[in-house]
Amino acid sequence: MAKGYKRKTSYVGSSEYYGSKNLPKIMQKPQLADYGLPPNAEYLVNTEKEKIRQKYAKINKRRTYIVLGALLVCIALSYKYLMEWIMCSGAVIFVVLLIIVAVEKNPEAVPVEYETQLIQYQKDCKAYEYWLGVKKFNAWDSLDGHSFERAVARLYEGFGYSTTVSREGGDGGIDIILKKDNDVIAVQCKAHNKAVGPAVARDLYGTMVSKGYKHGMIVSKNGFTKGVHEFIAGKNIELVDLQQLMEMQDHL
Repeated sequence: MAKGYKRKTSYVGSSEYYGSKNLPKIMQKPQLADYGLPPNAEYLVNTEKEKIRQKYAKINKRRTYIVLGALLVCIALSYKYLMEWIMCSGAVIFVVLLIIVAVEKNPEAVPVEYETQLIQYQKDCKAYEYWLGVKKFNAWDSLDGHSFERAVARLYEGFGYSTTVSREGGDGGIDIILKKDNDVIAVQCKAHNKAVGPAVARDLYGTMVSKGYKHGMIVSKNGFTKGVHEFIAGKNIELVDLQQLMEMQDHL
């Protein structure tokens, strides 16, 4: 994988914001202005929410003192007048607690200006990211053979690698040579409709040994079987799948 690249969460995870069945197909990037939001809407909402949290923290603190005071009074009365006041104490405590529960509010439930629009904007942004990922996936998934190899080469060129794409059919099992600084990578690309098996990794490793390549890479549209991961253990062979290619594309 390209140096300096850092993986992020899968696109599919974005569907959780709506639920996969109700995910709207948003193909244009949402803009704050479309929701009647100022550029600093998130800051305004977060600031106002924090003020409300602090306000209710003080209120809840006072309520705690009231309850404790009521309990102490009831305990004192119960101790002095014994059973005569025990029931009275319980009744007082019950009434106090009822009053507190009745007037208590969840600070997070208190609406603030722009909050509703901002929540909708954020949900739509996640939906847009999801469908953008689907669009990119379809673009990569539609490639086959040599076109897939050329697309991979162009992607790595964007990260500063010089690339040499072999003629169709490959060159001894090597489809692309990537070079950057002193790093030379022998790449084998597989646009198969199923996961790559260990035979591909064995072929690449054999070519690496025979031709003196110290670093190898297999790029697959449909992932790798467990056997591949087991075979490359301890070998300088990197595996790159379609999700990683799309994420790298985002960082260009």
